[in-house]
Amino acid sequence: MGDTVRVSTVAVATLVVASLGVCAVQGVGAQTADGPTLVIEDGQVGTGEKSAVAVNFSSLPNGLAGFEFGLTVEGEAATITGASVDERLQLSGTNVTDGGRSATFAAVDLNDAFEAGADEVQLASVTVRGQSRGEIEIGLTTGSFPSDEGEQIEPGVETGTVSVGPASSLQQTAMTTAISVVVFGLLLLAGYGFLQIVR
Repeated sequence: MGDTVRVSTVAVATLVVASLGVCAVQGVGAQTADGPTLVIEDGQVGTGEKSAVAVNFSSLPNGLAGFEFGLTVEGEAATITGASVDERLQLSGTNVTDGGRSATFAAVDLNDAFEAGADEVQLASVTVRGQSRGEIEIGLTTGSFPSDEGEQIEPGVETGTVSVGPASSLQQTAMTTAISVVVFGLLLLAGYGFLQIVR
């Protein structure tokens, strides 16, 4: 397998649409009773910490030739700090915009990574950083998902919810240790100053 080529999402999206002859479709809150579902996973993250949230297709009856889609954050408790696509996709691009409130993804499947009949396929992921305690929802804005047969897939959409809680015990322990070291140092300095005065 060759090295992955990263280019702008605009360039990749143009290639997806032009080469496959499909148009982007609206995907906000879409739900279908049958067929594939685009699932934005739920997650948890501590304040000041980062966590990855996967974006999956429940199934691909006719494969996937490529994709171009956008995600957006509703809520203030966390922001998007990074985005990535499946590493098997050699031509792909991602972009985080709006101060971490939006992310776009585009890729062309040049090496048949997403074959017909595949189940539970991860397309991409976003990295979120907790800002304050609360929740955010990550939803689909627009998307183009052409199958290997050139037909547009119109998936159902499951919005993801990320809960932001206190910092993890590991981070809290590190902070407590750092504070203890500072306090201990101050006590040593104070003790040294007192001894100097006594002398």
